[in-house]
Amino acid sequence: MGMGAARACLQAGLNTWGVDINPDNCRALLAAGAKGAGPSAVPFAAELDAVVLLVVNAAQVRGILFGESGLAAHLKPGTVV
Repeated sequence: MGMGAARACLQAGLNTWGVDINPDNCRALLAAGAKGAGPSAVPFAAELDAVVLLVVNAAQVRGILFGESGLAAHLKPGTVV
């Protein structure tokens, strides 16, 4: 589902970054035209105007945003999640 959403963003002309723990998925996203991809969004968090999370439950959302390497602390003010 995430790759499909990312490809739709790319096809719409949006600057797109992706996060996946699977390096093959990251390589595929980069090959599709993403600006960046890797196991964490922290390295490119300051570039983001919006964040779309495609996960299965609220616990994953909390972990991504506020966990040990939480993304929220690295986003610029006003970033839409």
